[in-house]
Amino acid sequence: MDSIDLSTSQMANYSRRPELIRLTAQQIQKDFGLAGFEITFSGNGDNAYNELFQQILPVINKLINFNYEKLLQLLYSIDVSEPKIKSELNTTDEPYPNVITRLIIYRELQKVVTRIYFKEKGSDF
Repeated sequence: MDSIDLSTSQMANYSRRPELIRLTAQQIQKDFGLAGFEITFSGNGDNAYNELFQQILPVINKLINFNYEKLLQLLYSIDVSEPKIKSELNTTDEPYPNVITRLIIYRELQKVVTRIYFKEKGSDF
């Protein structure tokens, strides 16, 4: 599926919509579940990013330290590319696991928004 390019401000707007937050959390739960990791979500949209970030970060740290191949498989299945990670690392002082975690959440939100965009666009035909 193609994706739409979303600016940081657009992502910020989308990340405040309760339905998109819920769908993004579900997408994260699905993708991590397929890799054997449980991610939970309270449903509290006000703290969704931090809640998801705090659950994903330890998984990423564990994979970096103990199963890098599985990390690469997870990133591939979520569609977070190595060039994107490297690009982000070149523009921030943020630790490697934090960058990966942030990019995962961003990509999962982007997938949800893209799916909705094309669904709505398709309903016009």
